[in-house]
Amino acid sequence: MRHRKAERLFWRNANPISKNTRNYHKMKRVNYLFAVCCLMAASVFSSCLSSDDDNNTGNGLTKSQIDLCAATVRGDYQGQLIYYSPDTNNPEDITDTLNIVWRIPNDSTLYVPNFPTRLLANQITYEPLKLALMEQPDVPLNCYIGFIYADPIEFLINPIVLDYDLHYANADHKVQVLFYYNSYDSFGRYDSSSRQLKLQIIEGAIYVDGMQTTYLSPIPFLFISPSK
Repeated sequence: MRHRKAERLFWRNANPISKNTRNYHKMKRVNYLFAVCCLMAASVFSSCLSSDDDNNTGNGLTKSQIDLCAATVRGDYQGQLIYYSPDTNNPEDITDTLNIVWRIPNDSTLYVPNFPTRLLANQITYEPLKLALMEQPDVPLNCYIGFIYADPIEFLINPIVLDYDLHYANADHKVQVLFYYNSYDSFGRYDSSSRQLKLQIIEGAIYVDGMQTTYLSPIPFLFISPSK
């Protein structure tokens, strides 16, 4: 389904998160270009949330607040994934949608059982790699999450690197898809009035055989749940 106007501002401004989160200085934005750091996202994220105070997690929320946030958003979701897909016949039509499911089982994990690999390949500029990646099946996408604000409920999303063994251009290659992490551009927000959850993750870079490429500009993906 083409998605013409809804969420248009979301795509023009990749930071549609509250001022409270923007002013949250304890969580450092980490540049996705550093592959080694990205592979260590779990430990970096945990360390960012650590604190000497048992009643404060280090991210501005108490454990009780985090427990309440997690209880509110915990569950299985069936919604829509909105992705960048310009219509060459209509410059005003820049996105498309598909149905997708995801799960938040606890206060630190978000799981997408079948993320469409073809969407990760859509905007790659090197055609042999693009075609090889598009042939791969959908993959599970695991993400670490960390709550940073309680009203409205907001949390950062740290997708784990996706690895592919591909053959193209007459050679075998190890390809990695990296996402933004520890960034307020990669986040979730729960609207208590509409009882709707929105998530945004950003595909940030492609690595081939351990080297960063210039085959991709950052691409956002927006998940929207129906109102509960």
